[in-house]
Amino acid sequence: TFILKSLDSRWLTNGPFLNKFETKFSKTLDCKYSIGCSSATHALHMCLKALGIKNGDEVIVPTLTFAATADVVQYCDAKLKLCDVDSETFNITPLEIEKNINSRTKAVIVVHYGGQACDMKEIISLSQKYNFDIIEDCAHSLGSMYMKKFCGTFSRAGCFSFYPTKIITTGEGGMVTTNEKLLNTKIKLLRS
Repeated sequence: TFILKSLDSRWLTNGPFLNKFETKFSKTLDCKYSIGCSSATHALHMCLKALGIKNGDEVIVPTLTFAATADVVQYCDAKLKLCDVDSETFNITPLEIEKNINSRTKAVIVVHYGGQACDMKEIISLSQKYNFDIIEDCAHSLGSMYMKKFCGTFSRAGCFSFYPTKIITTGEGGMVTTNEKLLNTKIKLLRS
């Protein structure tokens, strides 16, 4: 019935149902802002653009992830730096991140693989030490927690997927979470 109501309302995007979903999503994850979008790929791409990632910048991405996590770096004309993952958790590790950091490193996309949270405490320490942004790919981790906090709320932005094979589905779609007002504004402008 929501599909029919949405079609009847003539608001396929940015309508009242999306606004309610964004509000509930923010409340559930205890974050300030949630921005609905067409896919997790779109969410990741908007985050990189909003953070100013551009030609000459490097973004570290784990080797074990969906292709889109790496593709979005190239959409920004930045250099992709692939980083090994832990053989038990399949997550990117602080040690491997640190091995791959250089003066051009502007961001790291962490993937909380299979619902397992990355070691965000240590990764955040590295980001403060080396001055890079973190984006959380939470396509597999809606509802996962680390240190009593939801994945997608540790970094400047978290990106979620609602593809049919994910935790919840809307048929397709994605969401960005952030606690930063300016980043929320930039991502909403990019979405439009």
